[in-house]
Amino acid sequence: MNISYFNIKIYFLTLLAYIYSGQAFTVKAQTPVMRKYTLLDGYTATNGYVIKQDQRGYIWFGTDNGALRFDGKKFQVFRDRSMPADQEILSCNPYGKDQVLLVPLLNNIAYYKDGEVISGRRDHRLTLIRNIGQNNIFTDIFTGNIWLSDENRLRTLYSFSANDIKRIDVPDSGALIVAVRDNRIICYSRKERLLKQYDLKEQRYKPIYNSRMKPVLCKGLVETREDGRYIFVTGSSEQKTDIYTFTNDSTLYLIKTIPPLPSRKKSVIFTDPSLNIWFKLLNGGVAYSGMKDSSFAHPFYFMDKTVINYVFVDQQKNIWMTGQNNSLYFLSYNHFQNALRVHDVLPCPAIPKSINGDNQGNIAFGYVNEKIFSIRKNGKLKHYRLNQNFYEGVRCICPLGDNRFLIMDKDLALVDGHKNSIHYFNSPSTYKDMSLYADGGLLVASQNNAFYLRPENMTSGLTDSNKQIIFEGRTSSIASLSDSTVLVGTPDGLFIKKDLRAKAFRINHPELSHINITDISGKGDNGALLSTNGQGVYYFNSRNGTARAIRLFHDAIIVRRIFKQNDNLYWLATEKGAYEVQLDKECNVKHIRNYTFYDGLPSNNITGVYVYRDTAFITTTEGPGIIPLLDTTILQMTPPLVYINSIHLRDTLPNRQVNLNKLSYRQNEFMISLSAISYESFGNISYHYKLEGLSDEWTETNNAEIYFSGLSPGTYLFKAYASNAKGVSSKMPVTLSIRILPAFWQTLLFKAVVCLVTALLFYFFIRRRINRLASRKYKQARQERRLAELELEAIKAHINPHFIYNCLNSIQYFNYEKQHDLSRQYLDLFARLIRFTIQYSRQTFISITEEIAYLENYLQLEKMRFRERLQYRIVVADDIDGQLMIPAMLVQPYVENALKHGIAARKEGGNVIIRFAKSEKTLLEISVEDDGMGFTPEYNTDKNSLGLRLSGSRAETYNQLFDMKIQIIFHNKKHIRSDESGTIVQIKIPIIS
Repeated sequence: MNISYFNIKIYFLTLLAYIYSGQAFTVKAQTPVMRKYTLLDGYTATNGYVIKQDQRGYIWFGTDNGALRFDGKKFQVFRDRSMPADQEILSCNPYGKDQVLLVPLLNNIAYYKDGEVISGRRDHRLTLIRNIGQNNIFTDIFTGNIWLSDENRLRTLYSFSANDIKRIDVPDSGALIVAVRDNRIICYSRKERLLKQYDLKEQRYKPIYNSRMKPVLCKGLVETREDGRYIFVTGSSEQKTDIYTFTNDSTLYLIKTIPPLPSRKKSVIFTDPSLNIWFKLLNGGVAYSGMKDSSFAHPFYFMDKTVINYVFVDQQKNIWMTGQNNSLYFLSYNHFQNALRVHDVLPCPAIPKSINGDNQGNIAFGYVNEKIFSIRKNGKLKHYRLNQNFYEGVRCICPLGDNRFLIMDKDLALVDGHKNSIHYFNSPSTYKDMSLYADGGLLVASQNNAFYLRPENMTSGLTDSNKQIIFEGRTSSIASLSDSTVLVGTPDGLFIKKDLRAKAFRINHPELSHINITDISGKGDNGALLSTNGQGVYYFNSRNGTARAIRLFHDAIIVRRIFKQNDNLYWLATEKGAYEVQLDKECNVKHIRNYTFYDGLPSNNITGVYVYRDTAFITTTEGPGIIPLLDTTILQMTPPLVYINSIHLRDTLPNRQVNLNKLSYRQNEFMISLSAISYESFGNISYHYKLEGLSDEWTETNNAEIYFSGLSPGTYLFKAYASNAKGVSSKMPVTLSIRILPAFWQTLLFKAVVCLVTALLFYFFIRRRINRLASRKYKQARQERRLAELELEAIKAHINPHFIYNCLNSIQYFNYEKQHDLSRQYLDLFARLIRFTIQYSRQTFISITEEIAYLENYLQLEKMRFRERLQYRIVVADDIDGQLMIPAMLVQPYVENALKHGIAARKEGGNVIIRFAKSEKTLLEISVEDDGMGFTPEYNTDKNSLGLRLSGSRAETYNQLFDMKIQIIFHNKKHIRSDESGTIVQIKIPIIS
């Protein structure tokens, strides 16, 4: 994930440091790493105001663009739709259960509940609020109620509870409201210059005393945050500010006195829940002084010259600041604590490029693109200005003891912190690494070669005569072992020299022979750790010449440097944080821990590590970091809290109150929007979810919006949890029950009704036929045309029971075999066939398209019965108009006969082909062809098939009634093509225009 961080540039003068020449210089102070949210991140406000946090952990902002809520990944804007789009909200105040009061500058009060904003148009109680001046809000931490006043005046108040809004009128005494505590209004009487309280139950004023039981006198300004936990009383001359807290209902206890800030004009003083002191400066910027600080002479300043409207510390102690010009600032707790540690211990003048130290705790720094070298000794920092050869900053530092350090970049130099002196070697080159040799001499790796410098020559300067070339070629790292063996790392592999005069040999290892060695650190008497550029870390044993990889990383990581804390504990400077690695004697990994940006480091790109006692000093490309190793639990990130933000059904607006227990079968597509509260993860959140009833496997995604579609009717259980940037997962997953109701034709009741209706239809069809046959005997005197019409209706009614017999048998078979899905599918097709049958039985003619649909439905039913034994095609010629009319239900019996005699009789099944074509311009030819056994000359359709007999009668009736001259011709395929078997039935029908 790519995160863009905003480094706020502030400059201030630090202590003057003496360099060797006695001169002084002005440096810049490091600033904490912040995230700046702007319009590109969804923060749509130009000016931000009060910040609040609700019980779930969401952060709420009052802005000039309505109310904004943030879950760490997405901003949501809440405003009354009836109001202008740019409605200004001063504060968003949580109260009750999941309710937030939205307070604008004047009236038009609204509140958020159940995912929507409710204004006076829906809750008429809000229209009764008519303040003349600015709305002011106070939170009663005892009852959880919100109190609304008119410009802090103790006159007309409005109380907002979970389910009620009350108006309370108080006698106007000219007092100003300071806080509300347990239905008691703490106020400041400007006339008497005293703090007192108004008891709403007793409806009278009561005094407030200090710990000496004297009235609290206020000659200056009285301030508090809205919750009223602490009260700030500033003297008339603004020389000091007293902080009080209540010990009981009527007594204040002085907990701290704050002197004025040196050379700074403060505007607002407040405390966070941990009683740390914060100053919001009138001329821009913020100052901080911790709870344990007894003196306020040196507070921590940041955000200099940046106008801050509001500062808020959330439940996880992260810092939020609203400003102007579309700016919202966020500073995580770990980053702020790191900034405080750096401010107290290592006030670096610039971004460090290199770091190292000796066994006495003296720490040395080189800086990026700065000709400055610094040594911290006994809590004091000394700066040394270097010559032009160090304009890119010190690349490498090698401690010599006694506060003496060798430094390297384009030249070598010896800095003596004890004597405050710098000795330059005056041999410019491109140096890469250096290491002390066993005799106290110096090994140096450069771009052109590697050389050795004797101890006595380290103070006399570097010349061609006093340096011994030990390796020719480009080198990147160098180190010596306890047995005087020298290891030379190059971009093209590792070389070894048994001593300074021995020949260098390449290590013939399949992985090390041509690998880029970035650093070498000794391990034991004859071993060394080798870092590489993307291939991890290796252990090399010089005694037997073997090497093996140390499995530390899952991915390819560039390891820039190796820093040895002791023979078993090493630190790796990588592009993905600082790794603390503990090894045993065989160089197996016993423990590994990764310190990253999320532990408070300014960046994951580590350039150097130095550990002294229980503290790790780490330099990154964005600034220094200090890790307290004695108690790393303070760096742990809290498990993220995961919530269902909203549910979005198709064609509806997102809503958190959607009832998913009664979704119709058409509502089987929806989206669940999640929120995970872990602001220190900077949006690097992963979600894990599963839908029990569909799958028991957890699915991981970075998208907070989970989509489901095409769900079958049934009951499901949605579960989800989140993991923060360090992989810490939620303690409890969020769950949601989902029930999709089946369509009415998928219910057992409907299926029972269909069976009952089918039986009744069968009964009534048979009864109706019997009645018609009986009626026919008594109405023989009717005209022949009328008799023929009745016969036609009887025939059409008779064919339906034949279908029903087959369908019921198939349904019974599927249920018996427990193939319930096939049974439901078959029943759906059967219901459609019944509907077509009832519909077409009432019609004399239907279109070719309708006849094809009817045949397709029937063949699908039979396909489910015969399965792979049946293959069929319906072929329609291109010149056939689908709207041409033909006699209703004339073709199906011949298709049925083809299945019965042509397909069913064969174990391997067969094919049925139905063709619609024109044999002449005025004649439509429908053929039904199968590849069965065919028929013998003795074959008699009248005896073998009731359906064929009825269809033949039907054709005769149509010929009689409409003079259509329908022809039905049977062909044995053997007579046409001797190598084929089967039957072809041709039905020729005159085209009806």
